[in-house]
Amino acid sequence: MVPADKNRMTITSAAVDGIHQAEARLEQTASRVAKQTDSTDQAPDVVSLSDEVVALLDAKNAVAANVKVLHAADDIQKTLLNLLA
Repeated sequence: MVPADKNRMTITSAAVDGIHQAEARLEQTASRVAKQTDSTDQAPDVVSLSDEVVALLDAKNAVAANVKVLHAADDIQKTLLNLLA
């Protein structure tokens, strides 16, 4: 495995990747909750709403944390530009 700094991973790209991962988890959870089965073919799926709510809140918190990282990266970039200007 190559260290993150050798892949040219930036704070911004890591945060955006985190948002994409959280979005994927959100889509999966929403799909499980909304999934409907044809009762003639098979028994309906059982969904634990409490587990799904926890998953939705986890995705929401992950997005919020990554947005804060993006704001922090923006502030760092502004500070660096001010120092160099």
